[in-house]
Parts: sequence; structure tokens; C-alpha cells
Amino acid sequence: MNHSEERKIRMVIVGCGNVAEKRHAPLCDASPYVELYGFFNRTREKAERFAKKYGGKVYGSLEEVLQDQMVDAILVATSEGSHWEISVAGLEAGKHVLCEKPMASSPEQCRAMIAAEEKSGKKLMINHNQRLYAPHIKAKQLIQEGAVGKVLYFRTEYSFRGHETNAEGIINKNHYDRINHVHGVLSQVGSHRIDLMNFLLEEEVDEVFLAAHTLAKTFSNGEPIPYEDQSVLNIRYKNGIVGTVENSWLDFSDNGRKTFIYGTEGTIETYAGQWGVVLHKRNGERVYYDVGRIPGHYEPPLTKIVDIFAKCVLEDTKPLCTSREGLHCLQIINAAYESQKTNTWTKVRA
Repeated sequence: MNHSEERKIRMVIVGCGNVAEKRHAPLCDASPYVELYGFFNRTREKAERFAKKYGGKVYGSLEEVLQDQMVDAILVATSEGSHWEISVAGLEAGKHVLCEKPMASSPEQCRAMIAAEEKSGKKLMINHNQRLYAPHIKAKQLIQEGAVGKVLYFRTEYSFRGHETNAEGIINKNHYDRINHVHGVLSQVGSHRIDLMNFLLEEEVDEVFLAAHTLAKTFSNGEPIPYEDQSVLNIRYKNGIVGTVENSWLDFSDNGRKTFIYGTEGTIETYAGQWGVVLHKRNGERVYYDVGRIPGHYEPPLTKIVDIFAKCVLEDTKPLCTSREGLHCLQIINAAYESQKTNTWTKVRA
């Protein structure tokens, strides 16, 4: 890096949609390790709106971003169908890449990203930020300490009202018309929890069984969206642990994010009312852990995912979520969609 003495990386956000507005731009702007250098979006007006708020350049094309030698890294916040092409182009241009989840739409695209990463020598980190939520950090600590004995199974949920309805209840009816999703809620939301459980359990998945439906979400003309808005994924790990990942864009409770981890000696419950974590012991005792205020989906404090990525670049350390971990998550999702087609348990292929 040609300005490492400043201990900052110059970052450009590619894709100026809802997630970039609510998460990435504020995180980059607040980071002591990042200079928010610019923005690119297919609809230029969106990039201009970000630049007006945060400062920085507005780029007319992705090529212009990648040709700018002042840019150290890009944050890919587009829809998942374009993640891999933008990431590969960024890596080949010598830029570090922080890529939104899911990493791509297929394992083949993930492998292309990994190949570009290895050839370029640059960092590629996948934005699985659930690993950084305080209740999940505490849950992992309890698992590692043996607080529940041998883990047997789990039940995790991550559901909300859908991105077309904001926190004030204002509905944008053409949301799904303009968002170029390849898959639905399992990929868009479930990928968070699939990665989280891999992170908590430190095991690889053997096989999966998916039941998914399109129940309510539509295009602006009233036609159902062509992918699922509700899913239940059954998972079996190679060490015998089993579990269920439930996701939907149908939950108005604002707390559809609980996880239960069941072991031989107790149960861990996250997001348990006012408590971040409750440990239910086999003898009936309950231990309550206060992990600080539990924010809503887009409420501060946000995770330090951007800081972690920037420090990974500056200090040349391992990314929080590596590209190969992102690949395993996609292999699980890919097997899940195969399972839905065949209505059978499906092996996760390496």
C-alpha cells in the first residue's frame, strides 16, 4: 500500500442500496482505518446522494473505480447475482475486496473468486457479520467452555418483515421489481445463520433437507416473486449434530432472531427478552448474561465488520470470514435448493 503510514485504506462502495445506506456507508465513515473515498452505482443519482452526505468521488463506471490507483479496496454491496464478477474484477485490478453475503450465486462463482484472490495476493473477506453480534460471541464462549456438555442439536431463526417495508411501516411496492435476486430468503437471510452455526460449532455440514415456499411477497403488479419468502432448512453435520434454520420475510415482531443450542447438560438461548443470552442448566438453574443493549436490525451500535476488514488489510492477517468459509456456506445453500427439487436429503458436495 502506498500510504500505509496513514494506517487507513481508501475504500469505494460499489452498490448504493439499502444495506449500503444503513450499514456500510456509516461504518466506513466512522472507521478510524478507512477513508471513504467514493461511490459507484448503476443509477448515478444514488451514488451522488451518498457523496453529498459523506464526501468522496462519484464514479461513472466500475472500470473507472478499478483503474483508479488511489483506491485500495472496494466494498461490494450489489445484489448477489453480480458479487462474483465485481469481486473478481476488483481482485484482478489489485484491489482488496469486502463482499456482501451471500458470496455468490453458485459454488462455481465462489471458486472463481478464490482463484482471483490467490492469484492477486489481495484480501477477500465475506461480510458474515452475525459472527460479531454480542449474544453469538457469548454463545460460542459457553459452547467452548462445555456449559451445555456435548452439543446435540440447535434451532435458529432469522426473520423480519422484508426489505420492501421499512421500520416506519412505509412500503415500497416495486422493491422486488428492481432487486436482482437470484434466490430468495434462504440465500439472502439464511446464509447469515448457516455461516453463524458453522462458526459456533466449528464443524462442516454433511447433508441438508429444505422446505421453502412463496407465501406473500409479490412484484408491484401482484405476481408472486419467483423465489421463496419462507424456508425451513434441516441440517446434519458430519459429527452428528442436527439442527434447523428458519427464515422468512414475514415477521413483524422485530425479534425473529433467536437461537437455541441444546446439549447433554443444558440449553443456550440467545435474544431472550432483555437478556442477550440465558443458559438453562440441566439441574434447573438459569444463568442470565447481560451483553449490553440489543439493537434492532439497523440500529446502532452496528458491528465493527469494516474495521476488522481494514485491519486485516493493514496488518496482513486472516479475514474474519474467509472465501473458503463463504464457499462452504454456498455449497450448503446449493445442496438445499437441490434438496427442494428432489424432496430428499441431499449431500453437501465439496
